[in-house]
Amino acid sequence: MAYSITRLSLTLQGMLIALSITELAMAAPAVQVLVPDYPRIEIEIQQSQGQVHFEFFWWRDKTAPAEPKVPVKVQYLTVSLRGEKSPLWIIRSPLASSMTSRITFGVIPQGYVQEEPISGPAPALDVNRYYVVGIMGEGGMGSTTFVFQSP
Repeated sequence: MAYSITRLSLTLQGMLIALSITELAMAAPAVQVLVPDYPRIEIEIQQSQGQVHFEFFWWRDKTAPAEPKVPVKVQYLTVSLRGEKSPLWIIRSPLASSMTSRITFGVIPQGYVQEEPISGPAPALDVNRYYVVGIMGEGGMGSTTFVFQSP
């Protein structure tokens, strides 16, 4: 019999924040564990004057994009260089009352704490490099990739 195991999980600062998906494939019929569909939080990225701004929302109605966006407050945010395991910047809000729906890279919002780097400011982003931003917020998660452009 041939076995292969595929495992996918999302880890944030050593804490599992998404269920793992495990698939066991054998010569016999495959067994698959299904994970519920979590709401996806959309991330809009704006770059101006050398700064990167992240805004988090859900569409009120996905079938009608003209409908207004619904702001979503986030608790965790990570920014990593694409392909790297270690995040460049991690911030979190220990209290729901201090969460926000808009964050600027390197600026710690009031009520948030910076977990990475442990001390000092967030590192500067390199021009024309790909980065991944991931978040966990009110009722869902989201991630996207962006390229830092010259100011």
